[in-house]
Amino acid sequence: WLKLHKKNPVPKQRRKKAMAENTWLVAIGAVVVGIHCWNHGSEILSLLRGLASAVWNDHGGGNRDDFDARLEDAVWENRIKQHRSASRACMHLSMLSIIGQMLDLYYHPTTQSRLPFAVCIVAWVVHSAVSCGVVQLNRRRLKILQCAVYVLVAVFIYGCPSESDAGAIMWTALTTAVRFAVAVFFVDFSTGIPAQSIISVIEAYTLCTRDQQPLHVAFFHQLCVLAFIIFAAGLVELNSRSRIAVLLKSE
Repeated sequence: WLKLHKKNPVPKQRRKKAMAENTWLVAIGAVVVGIHCWNHGSEILSLLRGLASAVWNDHGGGNRDDFDARLEDAVWENRIKQHRSASRACMHLSMLSIIGQMLDLYYHPTTQSRLPFAVCIVAWVVHSAVSCGVVQLNRRRLKILQCAVYVLVAVFIYGCPSESDAGAIMWTALTTAVRFAVAVFFVDFSTGIPAQSIISVIEAYTLCTRDQQPLHVAFFHQLCVLAFIIFAAGLVELNSRSRIAVLLKSE
């Protein structure tokens, strides 16, 4: 049977046919990418400059007039209110995650999800302290808390188990949802963009080493996730700044 299987040319023919079809698809994709960059290259560069400017402004850089200073103060005041409200929601979501982790630990005694369970406990404590007013927020404390939240997310992602293909898909969907929630609830480009980039590197590393995914597949997958997250956070920040600027101009 092995000799017949080795002499059978069908798998090789299918492989060559698939490679030929994929080559055409890659060529079509390259044309689409070229057209997109030609027509929208300036827009892409403008978006990148806008992100860099947002990060620079959040770090306190650049010359500002009186209106810009008032706008920045109002934006941070709104972020503090939003963070407290988001912490209230994340407190309940953390408890929901704790229940899910408890069920996983009970029904799968050999599971490797103990670290994510501990992270959920810590996250519940942090969000409870913020939402209940135990921690009084200002700009400096808000940045520290956001960095702490991203550290928890990174540890949660690093500790997620991958004992089967179905489990890997479930955990990947969960971690992506957590990243989106954090980026939208706690908008701050000066901490969000570097933190989300580091988390993408961690996820790409775990995909390559733990899940045995090719490096280029893991890299572009995480690049797409990172772009979507930053775009969503950017829309939230743009709408918030526009609304606050209109209110300030009407005063």
